[in-house]
Amino acid sequence: MERDGPHGQDTERAPVMVEGREAARALATYLPQIGYRDPHLPFGPDAPLDEIERHVGKTAVFRLDLIPADQ
Repeated sequence: MERDGPHGQDTERAPVMVEGREAARALATYLPQIGYRDPHLPFGPDAPLDEIERHVGKTAVFRLDLIPADQ
């Protein structure tokens, strides 16, 4: 990621695919912020977490983990 580290430095991140409740929470946070209903998803941006979680097996969700600078 560019300039997201201390003092505006770049950081290295590793994508990690997440599933289940963690993926549902990420989608529940992100979707209301994009401002429209994604026609490719079988639920709306205001869907309850349980509904989103039922469908996360069909949607790739990634977390970006920090890679320590000494690696």
